[in-house]
Amino acid sequence: MAESSSLAVHSPSNKQPEIFERVPHRNRNFTGRESLLHQLREGTRSVTAVIPLPQALQGYGGVGKTHLAIEYAHRYGSHYDLVWWIPADQYYLVPSALAAMAPYLGLAPASIVGVEEAAESVRRALQKGEPYNNWLLIFDNAEDSRIERFIPRGPGHVIITSRNPNWDDQFRSLAVDVFTREESIEFLRKRLGSRITRDEADQLADKLGDLPLALEQVGALQRRGTMSIDQYIELLEKETSRLLDIERPKDYPLTMTAAWRVSVSLLEDRLAVALDLLRCCAFFGPEPIPLDVFRRGNKANAPSLAKILPDPIMLDKTVKGKYSGLARSVMTAPSHPV
Repeated sequence: MAESSSLAVHSPSNKQPEIFERVPHRNRNFTGRESLLHQLREGTRSVTAVIPLPQALQGYGGVGKTHLAIEYAHRYGSHYDLVWWIPADQYYLVPSALAAMAPYLGLAPASIVGVEEAAESVRRALQKGEPYNNWLLIFDNAEDSRIERFIPRGPGHVIITSRNPNWDDQFRSLAVDVFTREESIEFLRKRLGSRITRDEADQLADKLGDLPLALEQVGALQRRGTMSIDQYIELLEKETSRLLDIERPKDYPLTMTAAWRVSVSLLEDRLAVALDLLRCCAFFGPEPIPLDVFRRGNKANAPSLAKILPDPIMLDKTVKGKYSGLARSVMTAPSHPV
């Protein structure tokens, strides 16, 4: 059995966790956030309570909560025996994500006992520290407070990411804000290399309010080399002015919505049929969508996609071809209809 998490050795180690499942790939462009990572780590090392207090990374959309949790999992994974990532944006799917852990803990799988029973047996086992008492669970995008019933309160560590500010009573809350200006500049120069000067990065960061998701979006667009920084800023200011007078998503700042609108407008101008495809994708969940969904849908009654579905070459061009940088920049944007 693993050593108690409150007494675990926290120095760097080459040891890998026995189980490291469903954690997204590490972001190679991850930048800064050292203070937050330190606070998060110190929170898990607290010895003031027998049971470690779960931690909530809180902030509005686009500030990088998920990528901070991913970085933590990869950076400190060696200190755990089990690390498990749970998409929690849809409440009703959380039990199945927990239940999938059952075979790894030596418990009856959901295929035998059912999802609810398997999920509950996993929660109880983790809470008891059997067979691992040094574990890390990350509940990503936990907006619904009902998710708390699935969270084990045991010897391991729990991190959630959420835009919901109402976790303060139950969890230790860490506020995640936009980048500092230096972090923004470092991120853009890491993302774009010689394509951008420090002064240009500073100017873009100022226009985008240092919001990580907006900076990532403009980075994806700029890598295509389709326009200069000045041209992009001009379009951004135009969209910002338009958005001041219309309703926009409340969970995202004006700069993010404006940057998103710039990408959508460019995509519509250069390959309008790709925008129809994106509208279709907006009805799916946030996980990757198999291309076979569209390849096998060539007989579907979908007038807006009539030019794409029957033509494999056009489908490939739309998804992965010349304009895919624009499409990718749109797909990193908020989850609201385009």
